[in-house]
Amino acid sequence: ILQHGDVSADAAVAMILPLPVPPKTQEGDVKFVDFSGYKDFFEDLDAGFPRISVAAPAGDPSQNLKVYSVGNFNASFAPNLKDMDRLDPVYRLPRETWNALPAYKNHGFAVFQLKKGKQDVHPMVFDFPRKDPSQIFFPTVHIHDGVVHPEAEFDHTLYLQNSSKGPRTKLSSKWTESEDVPRSFLQVSKTKGVVEADEHIYRVKISGERKNVDIYL
Repeated sequence: ILQHGDVSADAAVAMILPLPVPPKTQEGDVKFVDFSGYKDFFEDLDAGFPRISVAAPAGDPSQNLKVYSVGNFNASFAPNLKDMDRLDPVYRLPRETWNALPAYKNHGFAVFQLKKGKQDVHPMVFDFPRKDPSQIFFPTVHIHDGVVHPEAEFDHTLYLQNSSKGPRTKLSSKWTESEDVPRSFLQVSKTKGVVEADEHIYRVKISGERKNVDIYL
């Protein structure tokens, strides 16, 4: 789940998120979840924590990617780099940019396009198959100007749940555990199955100049 602040855009803008998906992942394998009915999700999520201050085969370029209307966004999934050629050219990053990121050659790419005009923007939510289900992935690499900088300014809050249905992730002491289970501070029914009602949530805040990479646990 990713949060985007309120904005007013004269034209549609887009965000591209590389995803570590298994080989042969198809367009329909990534599910976009409409959270337009729960715009206060992150505010409610923070209420569960102590109040402290811490720092696949190539696609056919002639065939456009399927576009999903997800609340205030249009969203698409490109199964591989070659399928990025099926995006509107205005939303493509230069091939030289991707050449500087060889680790993403086998990734898929979720593309969120913020619709034109003033928007009371809700969280962007999607579910995707992971190449390595034992890892938790946070898409935090920054590319704002078409150039891959070795370091970037981070200002992120990351959340996760350690589900009792699978192996539990070992977390460092930097992670804070929610004071109670989500049903006590979230409107869980509005999360459409994304949040488990009875599993504590963990949070960490990351800020400052850091190595410009995605985060895996």
